[in-house]
Amino acid sequence: MIPKKILCVEDDSFFLSLITGLLESTPGISVVPAHNGAEGVQRARIEHPDLVLLDLMLPDIRGSEVILKIREISGMEQTPIFILSNFGDHEEVELCLKNGAKAYLVKSNTLPSEVVEMIVKELGVERILIVDPAIESQWPKQNQATLAQERELLSGGSDHPTA
Repeated sequence: MIPKKILCVEDDSFFLSLITGLLESTPGISVVPAHNGAEGVQRARIEHPDLVLLDLMLPDIRGSEVILKIREISGMEQTPIFILSNFGDHEEVELCLKNGAKAYLVKSNTLPSEVVEMIVKELGVERILIVDPAIESQWPKQNQATLAQERELLSGGSDHPTA
């Protein structure tokens, strides 16, 4: 089986590492990382990903512009683009959706596992959480707690993590 490629355009290295680890723990998914908008557009041209996960607040190009540039790439006119950002300005959300984003998720309101679930459903792959214990032990305590919540959700435990 050829893995589904996810282009993840995110300038926050920690969040990029977290979401990449969760996505790549799913058999049949590979992640193409990009740390800014220009790199994201370049990687989209080369890799032709099956889905794009895009932050809006990038150091070089606004996410809404990245969407337009990706839509100009032959063969990527209908590729699903999910916005994942803490920037929730109503006008920017409308512009992103108008420019072709399929979903707009606010980072602070969405667990990483929920993002992964939306992606795997969109791509039709099965989700299994596997995290390398050596990597997990290096994460800050709050992120280890988040991972424990993610495992609880995936194992069929509580639908809503508690603080």
